[in-house]
Amino acid sequence: GKQTSMSGRLVILPKKTYCPWNPSNVERVRRDERLERERIEKEQRLVEEEDRRRKSNCRNQSDAGRQTCPEEQEVHVNLFPEAEGAEKMLFHGGGVNGIDVTVEKSENKGVLPIPLGGEEAKTRKSGKLPFYMRPRHDGCSQ
Repeated sequence: GKQTSMSGRLVILPKKTYCPWNPSNVERVRRDERLERERIEKEQRLVEEEDRRRKSNCRNQSDAGRQTCPEEQEVHVNLFPEAEGAEKMLFHGGGVNGIDVTVEKSENKGVLPIPLGGEEAKTRKSGKLPFYMRPRHDGCSQ
């Protein structure tokens, strides 16, 4: 008679230890997911409990006339004081690297009109704008 042939592919996955069809592996994955959910819930409870404790301590301190809590005092941390100082100098009529730069009111707010240097810095003193600061007249939108 006619002999049936195999499909030509090897089905070796059920023999591997990580086989997703293996019931013990399915149970292990479910157990690990449950343990992870419980761990996350426990961490959230601890964080919420610590927040409640801190807030109650702050209320008790403020009732006793002590200083306010750190959470109530918002402090700005300036990570770039030099850049902020340079920006203030630029906007209040100062210069950058010896170049006198005046800021004009334009539609390009937030972009500091600082020439790149070299020839462009020299041409800026003469009043000629560099190519990247000239208004576009070709009708193209950016």
